[in-house]
Amino acid sequence: MMRPPPPLAAVIVGLAVALTSSLAGAAEPRGPDFAWPTPQTCRIEQSKLPAADAAVLCAGRFIARNGYTQEPPVSDEAQITSESIEWSRSVGEMLASRHGTLEPQAYGICDHGHWQEPGYTVVFRYAGGEAPDRARTVTMTPEFGDLRVEHQDFIPDVVTRRAHGCRPLDTRRR
Repeated sequence: MMRPPPPLAAVIVGLAVALTSSLAGAAEPRGPDFAWPTPQTCRIEQSKLPAADAAVLCAGRFIARNGYTQEPPVSDEAQITSESIEWSRSVGEMLASRHGTLEPQAYGICDHGHWQEPGYTVVFRYAGGEAPDRARTVTMTPEFGDLRVEHQDFIPDVVTRRAHGCRPLDTRRR
């Protein structure tokens, strides 16, 4: 006799427990040029890269550190950054809801930050072809500070059309 599937709440709690327990052993992968003086500040040796390339690398590490990719998040919960609106009641629940939602490779970049301020907006598509007409963005200052995953979805066609200072990235190089 087959058992009925567990209620959704039990599945979410199970995922949160599994993800939280895996945090203890998760190491922060970083290249020799990365440092995170604060959870929202990326330091990368810029002399080797154009600033836009450094912004893309920082944004990619940021979404991984914060649990949006398949990669384990940073092990120190104090380094996890909340979005401007969070519905989760705990870090474990928040990480479970984020896990694997974004592709790890950036799709595009825009030459402006949050609310059109100076900086960068790096665009990431949803994982698995989910919502091809929507994406998420990481915004930051020109100095790679104040990194945040913007709560609102982004229309990736803006990148495709090269509108508003945005352009697609050559994902074959990354």
